[in-house]
Amino acid sequence: MADASKKSRPVAKPSTAKSSKLIAGKSAGTGAKKPPAPAPASAPKAAAGAKLAKPAAKPLAKAKPPARPAPALAAKPAPKSSPISVAKAAPKVAAKPVAKPAAPLVTKPAAKLPLVATPKPAPKTVHGGAQAPAKSTPVSVQDLKAPAGASLLLQGANWVTLNMVREIMPGDVRVEHGRITAIGERLKPRKDEQVVSVHGLTAFPGFVQLHVHLCQTLFRHMAEDLALFDWLRNRIWPLEAAHNPASLAASSRLGILELLLSGTTTVFTMETTHHTETVFQELLAGGQRAYSGKALMDSGRGVPQELREDTAASLDLARRHLADWHGKGRLSVTLNPRFAPSCSADLLKGVASLARESGAWIHTHVAETRDEVQLTREVFGRNPVQLYEALGYLEGKFLGAHAVHLTEAEKLIIAAHRNAVLAHCPSANLKLGSGIAPLSDLLARGIRVGLGADGAACNNNLNILEEMRLAGLLQKVSRGAATLSAETLLELATIDAARAIGLEEEIGSIEPGKKADLVFFDLNHPSIQPAGTPAQQLVWSASSRDLVHTMVEGEFLVKDRRATRLDHEEVLKTAKLEARKLVSRAGLEGRIRL
Repeated sequence: MADASKKSRPVAKPSTAKSSKLIAGKSAGTGAKKPPAPAPASAPKAAAGAKLAKPAAKPLAKAKPPARPAPALAAKPAPKSSPISVAKAAPKVAAKPVAKPAAPLVTKPAAKLPLVATPKPAPKTVHGGAQAPAKSTPVSVQDLKAPAGASLLLQGANWVTLNMVREIMPGDVRVEHGRITAIGERLKPRKDEQVVSVHGLTAFPGFVQLHVHLCQTLFRHMAEDLALFDWLRNRIWPLEAAHNPASLAASSRLGILELLLSGTTTVFTMETTHHTETVFQELLAGGQRAYSGKALMDSGRGVPQELREDTAASLDLARRHLADWHGKGRLSVTLNPRFAPSCSADLLKGVASLARESGAWIHTHVAETRDEVQLTREVFGRNPVQLYEALGYLEGKFLGAHAVHLTEAEKLIIAAHRNAVLAHCPSANLKLGSGIAPLSDLLARGIRVGLGADGAACNNNLNILEEMRLAGLLQKVSRGAATLSAETLLELATIDAARAIGLEEEIGSIEPGKKADLVFFDLNHPSIQPAGTPAQQLVWSASSRDLVHTMVEGEFLVKDRRATRLDHEEVLKTAKLEARKLVSRAGLEGRIRL
């Protein structure tokens, strides 16, 4: 087998299109007439006295592809704060081919010799005669207590590599210092090397989820049969307002446990407006790679006073989170304006300024429902993506969740910004009756897309296997049975998601030099066999109950279907106890069955 890790990937050139700036939702005149907005659908009107200023300019309904720089407006940028120590440049990401179907996963003969890491090799530890064969007795995963940085030899799995040529091969993988250093048919154990038998299992790269709310895991089955705005105003916001550190910790632990038990090794989460330090602590303890941050909201009809923030104080707290938590363990801090109608123009502009100075991701909701789109037009005079472009969000690292109701103009805008990423959340969109996102169309345009479960309160689980399956089924029923193969759906949850967030050189495939984020499934269940490729078996037939092990950077966070850092029984016991207290604090007894 050729060493696929040596092949280079194309790197996307940054877009030269510059976006205009925002002045409280107004657009600057350039002498050219702009087309009027389409007649808006019915939606709740903005509350009287809301902080969101309604623009005098006509709403923009359509936009042409950005062929030349948009005119700059006279808006003054938000006041600059002193740079924080965690600022990082946005990573380069490789472009996804436009309208090109993904290559099928093909089985290749196993390599006769190990593939030795060449790109970004991990530092090696001498194990007393590194290449000499040693009499090493395989240990069960249950007995594995390898110290950090120890060498592991994973023997006997069927490896679905997702490398450049999509090889599937039986054999062994060596992991050192959290990275894969060799793949081969029969790797010889080294002296003092831990040997772990994974015979009979199928290994995939760890899954990447791009939109989750850990703060809502405790709300599972507490907000059923409601459309989005009723769901938020009548249940979710009152419950979030009632959170205290103890209930938020219980909610986070329950969500982290569920994510690990279904194979998610990297996750983007958006939390509530307060006690986010508690979520950071739980993520660090759980061991996943996580991008997380507090929700930012200072306005909006129906938002409880407990969740409304002072604009300056909200931004200051987000800045402190970046300084105190970003880069700790496997945690990165993000900036999360909840969605446009819940934020004032000053807050939205402040987020843009803080993102520029810190290099942090902006993670928000985009065009989830028609009501959200209409309300954004009423308040800001623009559709959501047009608003975020005018703010400059799409010039940095931008992640928009849902994107169900995008206009053609908005699709063109996103396609022109290579750092803009969308999270497709099919289960939540179905449960809330929001609609079906045009996933196939987005992919055909070269837009970067990943998958997300959203929250347990609107989906009822955090299982990315379900999101892969539903994403495929929805596109087949709306675009034709040949749309989106199992292989393409698996890529959306692994290498494509990694590429979307700029981590394709670190995670997303099983290759020498990459971090050992691995998930192992037993695909020998009667409900999965007897035929099919591993991708078909996983996407169309497998469930989280078929997961055996989850590994992040060479550490087993789940082994033999049990989490290693979390106590299953204690997590469940605490979640039930805190859920009762939370419902009582929210004044929802009698309306929620516990």
